Amino acid sequence: FGRGDHGRLGYGRKVTTGQPMEVPIGLPPPKGLEDTEGRWFVEQVACGGRHTLAIASWISEPQ
Repeated sequence: FGRGDHGRLGYGRKVTTGQPMEVPIGLPPPKGLEDTEGRWFVEQVACGGRHTLAIASWISEPQ
């Protein structure tokens, strides 16, 4: 949620909103894995006036 000027909320729309939305990460699996079944899990998020930083971990899916 926040100001959506210039698409800066990360989900493609350019409107201001008061409701949070899920934003797909769109990252490939880490390199060097034999099994690429899994997903990214965001551990922490830090936001500032001109930046957003997310720390993510890869979680392998059991087969």
